[in-house]
Amino acid sequence: MTDVYRYGFAGQRMDLLRGVFGLALTLGPLFAVDAILPWIAVILAVLAAFFAIFLIKIWIRHRTEIRVSQDGIEQRGPFGGKTIAWGDVSGLRVAYFASAKSRDGIVTLTLSGQGRKIVVESSLSEFDRAMERIVRICDRADVEMDATTVHNLAALGLRKGAEPGAGSSGG
Repeated sequence: MTDVYRYGFAGQRMDLLRGVFGLALTLGPLFAVDAILPWIAVILAVLAAFFAIFLIKIWIRHRTEIRVSQDGIEQRGPFGGKTIAWGDVSGLRVAYFASAKSRDGIVTLTLSGQGRKIVVESSLSEFDRAMERIVRICDRADVEMDATTVHNLAALGLRKGAEPGAGSSGG
């Protein structure tokens, strides 16, 4: 069975609003004001480029899907993709990044193997379900996990009785 997960715009709504607002604030004066100083125009154009790149990254993320099957994990995007078979996974890392503005932070799950990395962020639809399945598969395969990952998985309720620094024992 293959589960397919996507990054929807709902999870990126605030980033999308920030990008559009920033682009409007930087491009607006460039087109609205006739007599603008050249150095100010350059600064506004550079800032507009940053916001445009930010919006392109949001679009790429929206077009990316994560496929989890019994054979492996695949990340597909508009410009290609990458696959790691479960037998080739050599590391699992789960990191939590706190947000100063809300109590919800960002959780990232990184799988590595065969010189490739697949990073899955918590803005993915059904992230909890996907992470639970991935962790269960990695536990069975005795995939290496660092102490931070073990701690974060325990905090998320996905590891019980795990000792920090242990591989995947106790899961």
